[in-house]
Amino acid sequence: MMRDWFVFHCVSGHAFFTGFGLLGLAWWLAGRTATRGTHRLRTWSVVLGLTAIGISGTPMPLWLAVTFLSSLVLWSVSERNVRKPTNASDAGVSADAQISSFKRVRLLVLLSWLTCLVVEVPYHVTPTRNASKDQKWAVIGDSLSAEFGEGLPWPGHLERDYGLSIRNLAVAGATVRTALQQAAKLDAAEMVLIEIGGNDLLGENSAADFERSLDELLQDVARSGRHVVMFELPVPPWGHRFGAIQRRLASRYRVVLIPKRVLAGVITTPGATNDGLHFTQLGHADLAMRLAAMRTALVGKP
Repeated sequence: MMRDWFVFHCVSGHAFFTGFGLLGLAWWLAGRTATRGTHRLRTWSVVLGLTAIGISGTPMPLWLAVTFLSSLVLWSVSERNVRKPTNASDAGVSADAQISSFKRVRLLVLLSWLTCLVVEVPYHVTPTRNASKDQKWAVIGDSLSAEFGEGLPWPGHLERDYGLSIRNLAVAGATVRTALQQAAKLDAAEMVLIEIGGNDLLGENSAADFERSLDELLQDVARSGRHVVMFELPVPPWGHRFGAIQRRLASRYRVVLIPKRVLAGVITTPGATNDGLHFTQLGHADLAMRLAAMRTALVGKP
């Protein structure tokens, strides 16, 4: 149970916010009276905070990552300077100036961290868009969505249990590149729900190949103003480049991203997968229920 919670906390991106919470604690402690205990707690807060941010796999834009790292360096240098002894002749003046400078740096650091949070939060908010049940949907995906065996995949549950009109084009083992064959079968009137990229992330495809293929897929699928919804990949720490590519291209083609906590939540639910990834019937039903809960995004207002 604890392992499932930890994995979910990381791949859902929640660890990103935990990390900044720990950094915020360290920031607050830096302004308190220094004792051995507070110094040790602050040090551990910084170490654990940076670790949590790292393992969350959150794909911060380059400019934001540079701002964040620069703020840490500036904070460290400023704190070191304010603790240095000054010459006796101007100790009072220098100490006051250093403390004033340190306070300004603390404010800049806090603002940079708040900027990181403001940029990331929208990716964790459930998408909203008015829709109706008579709209036709098509699913492009891989083995997490494909019909095989005797079970009913989650697109089937959405159609049977929640009244959506869905055509499931998903193929087991599909990659972003081979998903272009699925896109070729789309009807012009169909809205598209994309669940793809896991095999690229966990396979041998490079991030560059993933970007080229996803760009081509979204350009094809999103043409003529078609409404497209895509699952954000719950990437491991080393997969942040894939996440960054997915977010950037989704923004370019105005594709709505379903927060990665949705897929991550099903994958880490006990009994929802048979191998740690592929869904059991419980998992398929769970994912359909989570999607149906996004009524204004997929199903329409009841």
